[in-house]
Amino acid sequence: FIMLGQGISIPNTAVHGNRFFRRLHDRRLADEPVGHDGKTQQTVLLAGLLAKTGAYGLIRFVIPLFPQAALGFAPVAWVLGVVGILYGAGMAFAQTDLKRLIAYSSFSHMGFVLIGIFSSSPLALQGTLIIMLAHGISISALFLMADDLQTLLGTRDLGGMGGLWTYLPT
Repeated sequence: FIMLGQGISIPNTAVHGNRFFRRLHDRRLADEPVGHDGKTQQTVLLAGLLAKTGAYGLIRFVIPLFPQAALGFAPVAWVLGVVGILYGAGMAFAQTDLKRLIAYSSFSHMGFVLIGIFSSSPLALQGTLIIMLAHGISISALFLMADDLQTLLGTRDLGGMGGLWTYLPT
């Protein structure tokens, strides 16, 4: 049950389907202006920190407390990780909305974290921790930049942006 509880916190296709994932990142709250979907602060917190808590729980509690169960679950975790990588990358590639593109790429990157956790190598666990730290910082910055671009251009649609050259400072 501990593994299940921690595993649900990691974005993967088995638990977080397309509808659930879109609702998390595209939620429009009552106090937001029209056309501004999903509070950036919530998205930054979700993608930058909360998605990593499940992975940290697996590393900190599940692997040391239940090593045999973790070894038995490893092939399933690898398959879930690869499916998550491919699904997230495919969905990110198909997006025209900048915020959704960043969200699905984050979804894809967490598949690498899942594979690294269950690889049963100390070096892979160290690399997984570094990936989690770097991903948390970079994905938060990307969501903040996407919000700034939306504020500047008035849209998150990649086709409607039409290039940023005219908006860049000289």
